[in-house]
Amino acid sequence: MLPKPCRPLILIFMKAVLGLHRYGSPLPALSLAVGMVLTFWISAIEAQSPASSTLETCFRVGKRVNGKLIGPTTCRITQETRFVNVQGVPYRRIEIGISGTIDGYTVKTGPRLDAFTDSPALALGQRGNLGPYFHGVGVYHSEKGSGITLFIPESSENWNSKLFVTVHGGTRPYQTVGELVPREPDQHNPLTGANHYAGLMIDKGYAVVHTRRLVTSSRLADAGKHGEPVTLDDGSVLEGKSYGYHAGMIRDWALVAENFLNTQLSRLPTRTYFYGLSSGAALGRLLNYNPAANLDSEGRKVIDGMLLNDGGGGWFSPIVSGVFEGLPSLYAAPSTEGDGFFVLRPDDED
Repeated sequence: MLPKPCRPLILIFMKAVLGLHRYGSPLPALSLAVGMVLTFWISAIEAQSPASSTLETCFRVGKRVNGKLIGPTTCRITQETRFVNVQGVPYRRIEIGISGTIDGYTVKTGPRLDAFTDSPALALGQRGNLGPYFHGVGVYHSEKGSGITLFIPESSENWNSKLFVTVHGGTRPYQTVGELVPREPDQHNPLTGANHYAGLMIDKGYAVVHTRRLVTSSRLADAGKHGEPVTLDDGSVLEGKSYGYHAGMIRDWALVAENFLNTQLSRLPTRTYFYGLSSGAALGRLLNYNPAANLDSEGRKVIDGMLLNDGGGGWFSPIVSGVFEGLPSLYAAPSTEGDGFFVLRPDDED
């Protein structure tokens, strides 16, 4: 007999059998329901154990490109701990390593040689590289740091039904969220930005997923060594690529988090929000300005709203060359790369 914590999943299981779940058809839904029960069984028995457990097929998040499935392939829980938010509400912190593939575009010469992106006209074109762009497939590995940290309430009654996705900047790859800054109720708590405001988010009842992606700064002498190989459509391989401006990877990880929440709290988020810092904020602009980047495999919007904090270098913008030439210099300055684009002008009062 299943333990008591697993019994509420029977109703979800029955809905899935009837084909009423998110995925629309009975057989995929039945498969998901079985995975949900197994996942919950592992969580109930090994809640405090660091032993790994696998989330089967990463909830089938991904898409087919040139006949190949592109997306997360292995999602493995590596650690789980329990804590309380500032109101004393019990939360779980769950570390999940993710391995998989992404498709996108890169260049062989010129500026931003390290970038592999699904929005080349913005992420490469606005940085002074007009191509040619080469399509290929990149890989990422949980063993190197790729993955997510989830903060979720223990009880669905304490969840506001909303999810925040946080995306770190590009000083170093795979930046962790770290320990939550101590907070006191009903007062200003300084330095909470150190963990991308995850503490403040959970204090307000949100679930939070912090993403750890491969992003390297071109200003770092060792940036190239962190990169991954990309296999182009012609079979050739380009080494040392960075995924800092690949919106689709973060979108896929957000979908993994949404589905995991569904297994644990018996419902999907009603809204999913995005918080990005520096290059993470620039990536948020790519999600916003490239309509296809914010859609799942069935064409549904994933991110419902964004808070973008200090977009790195003022990037990126939904404009064409020359549009900002007529703006007062108070607001924008020409790009130093002489490409006709602009960067935001610093404001001493900001």
